[in-house]
Amino acid sequence: MVFDNEPIEQVAQRLSRMFNVDIKVDDDVKHYKFTVTFIDEPLFQILDLLTIATPISYQALPRTKNPDGTFSKQKIIIEKN
Repeated sequence: MVFDNEPIEQVAQRLSRMFNVDIKVDDDVKHYKFTVTFIDEPLFQILDLLTIATPISYQALPRTKNPDGTFSKQKIIIEKN
């Protein structure tokens, strides 16, 4: 996965598709851009690296069980640190 000066919203969209999660980006951090390459890193390692590079944090909300026995997608919120 290669990001070249891409806004955090686009990074979040690509990560959402690749890892089948819902990622919400707060308005306070939408101005951040990233240039980085990831090769086979797991989602939470990628998020941890992004928090090291910029003053952001993320919160992973627990999955909820649906009435039919399936589970909802993992929800992640990226916000200002």
